[in-house]
Amino acid sequence: GARAEIRLLMYFAELFVGGHTELANGSFRLSAAPTQEEIGQAIGVTREHVNALLAELERRDVIRRHNGRVIVPPRSPVLELRENLL
Repeated sequence: GARAEIRLLMYFAELFVGGHTELANGSFRLSAAPTQEEIGQAIGVTREHVNALLAELERRDVIRRHNGRVIVPPRSPVLELRENLL
């Protein structure tokens, strides 16, 4: 649900603060590459739920995935959440 999605976005914001690389297109690749299992453990949902959440966030262009890495597009809400952590 919505709470799990918010926890996932906050998790990605925390990973962003922990390390990222800016890409040529203005997106950011997170340095950490947690598995879906690890993400699920961190936010309190099953791996299957993580998979569904990631697919939904990708569909809405909140994140992208490439080679097992999470890419944060320039206008992603993850970037707004990250401001609250700094």
